[in-house]
Amino acid sequence: MQNPEEELRQYRQQIYKDVVFLMNTRLKLLKEFTDANNRLVWKSPLGGLSSVLYDSLFDNLIVTLSWLYSPANRDKRSLVWYLNQVKANTDKFSSDEIDDQLKKIESVADIIDRVKTIRDKWVGHRDPIAFNNPKDFMDMNNIQIADFESLIRLAEEIINEHFGRFEDAHLIFDLPINGIDLLVKGENSRVDIIRFAEKIVLSRRKPNFEEQKNSAVEELLEKHNLFY
Repeated sequence: MQNPEEELRQYRQQIYKDVVFLMNTRLKLLKEFTDANNRLVWKSPLGGLSSVLYDSLFDNLIVTLSWLYSPANRDKRSLVWYLNQVKANTDKFSSDEIDDQLKKIESVADIIDRVKTIRDKWVGHRDPIAFNNPKDFMDMNNIQIADFESLIRLAEEIINEHFGRFEDAHLIFDLPINGIDLLVKGENSRVDIIRFAEKIVLSRRKPNFEEQKNSAVEELLEKHNLFY
């Protein structure tokens, strides 16, 4: 490194802004798709969109985590590479401290291996073993949201320690987002409007049509916090 301090500073800024920060947001959205309260989006006309979004978030996390935890000799953008550079070029952390951080990464090697296998044989290339038997392949290399979460939290922990030591700063990884609860709310509104229309059609056959219509309108507006 020609200017280790500046190059490592730029790495920390980039890894926080473009990787760990955004991965946390994508993880939150992925978790929302599996929340029982949001299952309506899978059974509605939005089901196809839900599937596309879920798969995109999953693939993105697989690809990003794969290179983030790549060995230092394979990828000069990986977190392992960065830690080795800190160890070799600065005195902000002792060798023992860096070794402890590397050991934490080694402790989740099984998850990292499964992530890399899915990335290499499914997301990246569709190898025959995965393409011909996708269910068996994904069962054998099973990745749960908890696995994503453990890798992301570990990266956040390490990066936060380094920002604290180098920049005397504490990072925030929680980005406010509009989640899929808005899709669920929209679908609920759509269902209610259809039911409202059906109720109006049926009530036209009854003498108290106006009374039933007004009652149905008030019920609909109140439920969706609207004004009449």
